[in-house]
Amino acid sequence: GPRGVVLAVENHGGPTQNGARMARLMEGLKTPAVGVNFDPANFLKLGVDPLIALRQVLPWVKYSHWKDVRWDGRGTAYCALGEGDLPTARLVTELLQAGYAGPLAIEYETPEDIERGTRISAAVLRSALQK
Repeated sequence: GPRGVVLAVENHGGPTQNGARMARLMEGLKTPAVGVNFDPANFLKLGVDPLIALRQVLPWVKYSHWKDVRWDGRGTAYCALGEGDLPTARLVTELLQAGYAGPLAIEYETPEDIERGTRISAAVLRSALQK
């Protein structure tokens, strides 16, 4: 904290499986040097509504990274923003209206087409920011 370092805990199942659990975890920490890395796709992949989760963790969001999730015949798969079911524009709007001024980083997880996926994701984020 005194050195300006912030630890951002990412939602990834277990004790961070949903917004209520993350909020409970954050409420137990009494330092502004620990917050949340909001990853809406990780919530969606677990069947958690990312908009509801965002509203529950908003006071602690220090960082965010973005990818999408789609359902196929075998389950879920991460994909470029706009190629899945994430309500990106609604999430970005709500985050910014709450005063968030941190990064909106792209986390693209498919190495076979990293350039294509990153470009598409960046375009979707830019569009969401313009709205």
